[in-house]
Order: sequence, then structure tokens, then C-alpha cells
Amino acid sequence: MSSVGEFYSEQFLKELPPNPWEGLYEVSQYFIKRFNRKSLSHPEIRNKMYSTLIDAYGLIASYVDKIEDLNVDLPEPCGDVRADCDAIVDAAQTVFYRSREISRKNRASDIFNRSKERYQGTSVSNSYVIEISDDDFYQMHRLIGDLRGALLNEEDVDENYRTRLVDKISLAENELRQEMSDMNHFWGLYGEARILAAKYSIAGRVLADLIVEIVNHAASIQGRAEGIEAMAPVATPQASASGGRGGGKTKGPTGRGKKSEKPGLRRKVRKGTFGGV
Repeated sequence: MSSVGEFYSEQFLKELPPNPWEGLYEVSQYFIKRFNRKSLSHPEIRNKMYSTLIDAYGLIASYVDKIEDLNVDLPEPCGDVRADCDAIVDAAQTVFYRSREISRKNRASDIFNRSKERYQGTSVSNSYVIEISDDDFYQMHRLIGDLRGALLNEEDVDENYRTRLVDKISLAENELRQEMSDMNHFWGLYGEARILAAKYSIAGRVLADLIVEIVNHAASIQGRAEGIEAMAPVATPQASASGGRGGGKTKGPTGRGKKSEKPGLRRKVRKGTFGGV
């Protein structure tokens, strides 16, 4: 069995940042650049790389054990080469997106806190504030977690688009406070729902439904701030005439690679998506 040192160079290990979140981000990014479902699709390659995959995965697991609030359940290898490769790659991708999100948030918080100290004493006022109740606040976080989990589990969505959309979702979540001046980041997600419905057919409509639920909840929150008790809901965008692409393959309850017979139903999300993944 190859050692971690053979996969991660000594120089790479020496240069890892001391902050656990930053270190996990660097390690998981390095891992998924080498291992993914496509690179491990051939049985001969899977068998050849299996030991290296598990050994390298151990470093990710050691970081996860150090971080209490990561909220990610890592699968343990079961000995089935294909099942282990798929499960480990999926887990590593989830850890990567979560650690990248938190690392960026921490960096932004550092800049923000330094800025607050610099401007301490400056008089700033905001005449318009949207107050979000505890129930609405946690409901929004739950809906965002459902969307992120479903997006990470959807095989038909292009990786580049998935990454951009996860970043946009994370930005909206990071802006969520119990007192806000606007809900613009959530309104902006509706445009992504239209793209998903038009481009990805059945899979896209499932994700678009989740986005629309978030948008409607945000609209109701802002509506109440304006004294409006009931807001007309925004409808899920319809697929284009071409029907988009993709047959709606999911990794949810319908089974890996199977077409969902009820595209209107929301799929379950893997444990650990709340607040991130």
C-alpha cells in the first residue's frame, strides 16, 4: 500500500496552513484534482489506485476529526472497490466545498472585523431594516442546505456550473442575518432557477423547485416587513421547448443513475447539508 507521503509530497505537507479549515481546504482540493468519478471510471484504474485513494483519504479524515462543527459524516471503506471509490470521491467533494466556503467566510470575517475596528466611532444609520424571526432564520438555512445538498448530489449538472452556483448559494447564506436591509441575494437565485429548468430538464426542475421555495420564503419575509401579509408565490420556471439536456439521473432515493419517475418530488439530501453540506 502506498503511503500518504507518496500522494502528498513532503513539501506540500510542510506548507499546509496551521488553521484546520484552511488546511482541510488545501488537502481536499488537492485530492479531488487527482481523484474523481471520471478518472476512476475504468475498473483496472480503480483497482490500481484503490489503496492510494484510501490512504490519501485518511488525511482528509484526520482533518475532519479536528473540526467539531464541520457537520459531515465521512463513510468508512467497506472493501467493495467501486462502492468505496464512489463514496470517498463524493465525501471528498462535499468536504472541499464546505471547507472552501468556511475558509472564504473566515477570511472575509477577518477583513470585516479589522474594518470595524478601523471605523469604530463612525456614525452609521440605516432607516430600513428587515427583521427575520428565529423560525424564518433557521428555515432559510435549512432550505439553503437542502438546495446545496441536492446540487452536490446531482450528476447531470456540469461541474463548472455547479461550482459557480454553490458559490452563489454560499454568498446568499453568508449574507443572511436576522436584521437585513434587503433580500437581493435571494432574489438573484431565481435567474439560476430559470437556467436550471431550461438546461437540465428533469434534474433542473427538481433543483429549480428548491430555489423557488427559497425565493418565495425570502419574499414573504420582506413582504411582512412592508406590511404585506400574503405575497403571491413565484412559480417554478418551465423547461425550454428543447427540453434541456440530461435524463434526470440522481444519486438520491431513486437510486444511482436511475431516472426519477416523479420529477416534482423533492429528493432527500445526505446528512450534513445543513448550514453547508
